[in-house]
Amino acid sequence: MTGIVPTIVEDWDHSTLSALNNSPNRNVKEFDENLWALVHATCKTEPELVRQIFNLSDDSISCLAKTDFSSVSTLASGTMLSFRLNIPEKEIIRDLQKPYDIHGFLAQIESHEFDAAYWLLMNRMSTKDPYSSTQIFGIGLPLALEVANASDLQLRHLSKIVQTRFILRFEESLIPEMLENSSVLSNSHLKRVIQTLDHGRANQ
Repeated sequence: MTGIVPTIVEDWDHSTLSALNNSPNRNVKEFDENLWALVHATCKTEPELVRQIFNLSDDSISCLAKTDFSSVSTLASGTMLSFRLNIPEKEIIRDLQKPYDIHGFLAQIESHEFDAAYWLLMNRMSTKDPYSSTQIFGIGLPLALEVANASDLQLRHLSKIVQTRFILRFEESLIPEMLENSSVLSNSHLKRVIQTLDHGRANQ
């Protein structure tokens, strides 16, 4: 059976190597940068909403609010998103497996475009390589496979019924140091990669 069914370690080795060997993906980079843009703008206008949706501390919110976006944008990654879902994956899989009405929500689709973009990007990456997708998004393999098999309309429906929440994939304390050293590779950047991979490993 060992030669047929990959072990957990083999799964993680495969996904980790895929993530490390991947060149930056334009769609992943643009989405992560937009995610940081949303966080940055909301830190200035609705800090309480940032606490609710992105689970950031007051110190991080204050740091980001007083930093120019040109610096904040350097936190964006083209290989692994900076945030992962802060929703039980089993609940998402259960929602994806439920029947859905293909006509009932089309009139309201615009208000869920950002969430839809997230799920459609996950679908694209998971269809291409589900192992890499687990590291890009910090999700488990079952969710990557479920999303890969979902239709576009099904994922747009998911964006309407699931209130998407995120959590940072690395320690918030690294943010100020990374912002101060945005033009060089510092210890904080290396710690970020290690911690981000560890979060992905925990979800396998």
